[in-house]
Amino acid sequence: MTVDSISINDAEIIKPTELLAAIEKFFRRFCVMPDHAYFPVAVWALATHSIEIFDTFGYLALTSPVKGCGKTRVLEVLNLLCRQPEMCACVTPASLFRMLREMPTVLIDEMDLLEGSKSEVQDEIRKILNVGYKRGAYVPRCDGPDHKVVRFPVFSPKALGAIGSLPRTVMDRSIAIQMQRKPKEQKLERFLLFRVEPQAVPIAQAAGRFAREFVEDIRTAYVYIAESSEIDDMPISDRDIETWLALFAVCAVASPDRLVEIKRCAELMSKSKQAADANDSDRLKLLGDIRNQWPAVQAFWETASLIDSLLGLEESPWSEPMTKLTPVKLARLLKPFEITPSKIRDSATGKAGVRGYHLEPFQKAWRRYL
Repeated sequence: MTVDSISINDAEIIKPTELLAAIEKFFRRFCVMPDHAYFPVAVWALATHSIEIFDTFGYLALTSPVKGCGKTRVLEVLNLLCRQPEMCACVTPASLFRMLREMPTVLIDEMDLLEGSKSEVQDEIRKILNVGYKRGAYVPRCDGPDHKVVRFPVFSPKALGAIGSLPRTVMDRSIAIQMQRKPKEQKLERFLLFRVEPQAVPIAQAAGRFAREFVEDIRTAYVYIAESSEIDDMPISDRDIETWLALFAVCAVASPDRLVEIKRCAELMSKSKQAADANDSDRLKLLGDIRNQWPAVQAFWETASLIDSLLGLEESPWSEPMTKLTPVKLARLLKPFEITPSKIRDSATGKAGVRGYHLEPFQKAWRRYL
């Protein structure tokens, strides 16, 4: 499965290990990511050039707590290095599944609009993404004057950026990277497209040549790794193995000496994603506990009294040191459900200042999520 070299053009020959290192270095020049994410993202970019080989291909999910954490920059670099990139905005379901017929690498920013959205358009995009990581998935549509059923395949590489989070089903099919703002002491090169694009062209061309010249090696590695018992022993879920398998195969061919490294990255990043899922579970449990405790015929509940009620629950996590509720933590956990505290007048004193929660936003959240 090891290959020696790949030609960029008639004048230049480089080794695949050097190609992969060059892609990783390119990301490090312009992007701020967790240190363990640079290499997997580099392998992901290289693997897009071999998409026709794989049965599944995990998405890249770039999320951040706030804006300005570099998600767009990562997408811009991917746009220079991946196979047939399509960096788009304001995508609609119809444009998306028609575009996917050519199996481009789709790069979409500001996908946080999907999280919690109940619109029909966003729901259709979510459904396309839920199946588009796997070969053979398609969207059927009646097309033309005869209303003939046309099947639009939706399998392709996709990288998605979002503030906050993406829908859990999409995250489940993704290699998740939690972005943070650049520390002041970290220095990056300025990303000027007129200067950077010419530098990226030979690297992208080499990636395409690598995929063409070693297609059978990658296919063999993909089958071999998929059937190996070593994969079964990894402490990650079957779905995560599906999302990482293509990267393992490409790494095994391009840089076999780093296969152990990318497997460690897979374990670490999958564990981080599971922790994020646990946070989501905490939010849903909190929502359910509040529903069960909400006093009958009461439209407003003071924050202090609400927290006391939750802390008093038997076998409840809310009094544990790691999850103990405070007014600030309660507000943070409820905010994704569009539930925020407010102040009302104290009926006894007539003064404004009693802080708590109105019932109506909870009722909406309970109908949606519980």
